[in-house]
Amino acid sequence: MRPGGVLAVDILDLDYGQIRAGEQPFARVEDDWAIITEFSAPAPDRFVRDATTFVPDGAGAWRRGHERHENVLVDTSRLPALLAEHGVRASVGTSFGAAAAKARLPAPTMLPTAATVRNRRRVVSMGAVVLFLESA
Repeated sequence: MRPGGVLAVDILDLDYGQIRAGEQPFARVEDDWAIITEFSAPAPDRFVRDATTFVPDGAGAWRRGHERHENVLVDTSRLPALLAEHGVRASVGTSFGAAAAKARLPAPTMLPTAATVRNRRRVVSMGAVVLFLESA
């Protein structure tokens, strides 16, 4: 990272799994694809999405695919202090906004969710946060 640069990373807080526990499967069908996603939280620090996709194979049939996304959830309020021990200045926020502007980056068109941050700011959320790392 360049001096004065900012790296923004999406991180899922422990709240993400708690809030989404028991979520019903998601399904969407379009003309040329379909997806069915099932959710599970096998442990307090894990959130899993199992997605089955269907796309035309070009010969009149459909090809089936599968993806499994296993997310590790963390207590994001602990990250700034942990990283400070290694000489990294970090802060936890709810969107890319100001940091993206500071680094002259385009803001994302959509941030997946708002955030619950267990520090000074408490907001209603889905548990996804943004971790900002700044170089000296």
